[in-house]
Amino acid sequence: DGSDVDVSGTSVVSENQALWGGLGVGGSLTWSDERYAAHGEAFARTSLKDFGDSSAIGAKVGFSVKW
Repeated sequence: DGSDVDVSGTSVVSENQALWGGLGVGGSLTWSDERYAAHGEAFARTSLKDFGDSSAIGAKVGFSVKW
């Protein structure tokens, strides 16, 4: 259910949180009659139990072609 370690006198704790909330934004761009598309998404999330104490950020990008 998690781990606890002491690094140079500082306690570092890792445990899974059951409830998270987040916000994301994304978009896409197409061209050549929608044959090509680039898309992306950025997101941030945090634990709702210890709000702001546990968080994650990330991004995804992609490209697609229709044959």
